[in-house]
Amino acid sequence: MLSRRFSSRGYLMRSVTAHMLVGTRSEEGGAIKPSALLYFSEEEPPVWHLHSVVAKEEKEISWITRNERALEDGLLLVGLHLLRDPELLRLAGEAEIAKGESVDPEALFGAHFLGKMHERCQQLSGELSIVFTIHEGSMLAGSLRILEDYSFNLELCTSRTLHQTSVRI
Repeated sequence: MLSRRFSSRGYLMRSVTAHMLVGTRSEEGGAIKPSALLYFSEEEPPVWHLHSVVAKEEKEISWITRNERALEDGLLLVGLHLLRDPELLRLAGEAEIAKGESVDPEALFGAHFLGKMHERCQQLSGELSIVFTIHEGSMLAGSLRILEDYSFNLELCTSRTLHQTSVRI
């Protein structure tokens, strides 16, 4: 089963080129109270891995994505599994979005409904905040403009290598 390959619980971990910290803003200013972490790996196949950090409702889900819509799939994962938007859930219909599974959303929902779900996700807002960090050289760098179409509270952090150091242990 694919989910074992992507699990953070002792199974093979993949190289991460982007991640999202999702939560609510705290009253202390710029701080965030995390509810989930999403990691993106570009290895074949590209995968978003969601790990809930809220003890009462722990989730671990992996979504296999397509290169051309990888960023949108990550945000859709937030809309479906963290915001639990009623309209997104209606569009998902009877599709089994099981906890702990590796899923190809295009195979699960079909390209037509996946497009409608991305459109709905662009309209979502609310109390959730997302801190999106993209590492230098990530394939997602070419699709960052799509973030302008979304209403999420979003901070974008990009990285740039200043120097490389090698350490021997």
